[in-house]
Amino acid sequence: MDLNVKTENANRRIFLIDFENVHEKGLEGIGDLSEDDAVHLFYTKNASKISLDILSEVRAALAFHKVNVGKQSLDMQLVSYLGYLIGTVGREPEYIIISNDTGFGNTLSFWGNKNVRLSQAPMMCLVELTSVPQPQAAPVLPEASALQPVTAADAATPAENTQEPAAQQPAQAPAAVRGATLKTQMNNKITVALRDKKVESDKIGKVTAAVMKLYGYKNFRQKAYREVIRLYGQKEGLELYNIIKPILTGSGKAEKA
Repeated sequence: MDLNVKTENANRRIFLIDFENVHEKGLEGIGDLSEDDAVHLFYTKNASKISLDILSEVRAALAFHKVNVGKQSLDMQLVSYLGYLIGTVGREPEYIIISNDTGFGNTLSFWGNKNVRLSQAPMMCLVELTSVPQPQAAPVLPEASALQPVTAADAATPAENTQEPAAQQPAQAPAAVRGATLKTQMNNKITVALRDKKVESDKIGKVTAAVMKLYGYKNFRQKAYREVIRLYGQKEGLELYNIIKPILTGSGKAEKA
């Protein structure tokens, strides 16, 4: 599969790996990716080696991008390539940056405001796919040659509905699509809020993943509170929850039981 082909597969994930930052630890879970996924690994000559055992697990399309050594050089080229991918591949896939670097916050906010599903995690195994249903194919109408003439008997049959069809309304995105967009925006807002408070990157990934797994369920905020407290205890857990609490209020998502 071509890594840079335009796609309408909304379940496809495209990973951009800051390998200089996460090393092999960040690749945990790469073996769980499907053939529809794509991985772009950015590295410098100073990066550590990659085990052949890890590469043998990969089913996703994989590309390596060697970057010149320099201050923030890899980050800038990764973000530049992200913009290139969104412009060429499209907005439908889910884009994920794998890095502990706290400098991607503005990038997450920028693309999140443009309804691009972009998130960040310290390891691939912490990423949860935000799926969006595929668009339904338009019904196939019979060709003109296949239409049958109306007979007198047919004309005598009472019509089931004599009302004229209502004027066509402007198409709206399916509710599930709008919900997935809201979920992505909340994911990004939580990440940015925790990063702005100088929370460690591993905690950002764990808190965000734990909270977003509960998104859409009944009593979402209460369950999110209990989960964060379970992970980090009453004192630290409460501090973390208070950072993200304003974001969790009014999620606007239909609740599941």
